[in-house]
Amino acid sequence: MRPKMLAVEGADFTGKSTLIKNLSGYLTSRNIPHVTARMPGQTEVGKKIRELVLGEDGKPMKLDPVTLQILFAADKSDFWRNWVPSLPPETQIVLCDRSELSAFVYLTAQRLPNAEILIDTLLRTYSPAGNLWDEIIILSGDTDALYRRAKAGSVVSATDRFESMGLDFQRAIHELYVNNGIDYCRRIGVQDIIYFHDIQTYTDPFTLTTEVIKRSPTLSRL
Repeated sequence: MRPKMLAVEGADFTGKSTLIKNLSGYLTSRNIPHVTARMPGQTEVGKKIRELVLGEDGKPMKLDPVTLQILFAADKSDFWRNWVPSLPPETQIVLCDRSELSAFVYLTAQRLPNAEILIDTLLRTYSPAGNLWDEIIILSGDTDALYRRAKAGSVVSATDRFESMGLDFQRAIHELYVNNGIDYCRRIGVQDIIYFHDIQTYTDPFTLTTEVIKRSPTLSRL
């Protein structure tokens, strides 16, 4: 039996990595075998692609968005076809930072003329039997406030192709997650979608983690 596949999604600076870390701690405390992952870059193919894109000297390669997503599609395909089947048989849950949803959102935000065609093509490429996510958790918050907080903490990396695009691009990403996130999830076959609006209203990351556990069909049954 394959593990339950959970992805955490959202615009940059919404706390995806922190949530995954806290959920992993929760599963560890309950002795539940699990692994954390990220997309892209989890597989050996993905790591090589990430190194190629970011550049050895910290200067990203100049790639157009279509070429970039085709490279990442190879990583996603390897993720489903090789990495997931190779997990230890006792693994019960996979917690992944991002999913195919990110590709759809970022391609659309860049206003490519053939984005829909490319999205449909990539969708058929990702896995041998359609998308296999059991749940996707989408985090959403006030873009301006989250971006200012990230810049104040020097989170924005000069080597990151997307985060370095600035506030207007982040606003566009946020709007797409809000307006199209659930629809995109449906298109990749995900039925359990947990949406958190205004995450900045949560007093601390552990409060959000507790709420995610309560609302998750997988985690709430453990």
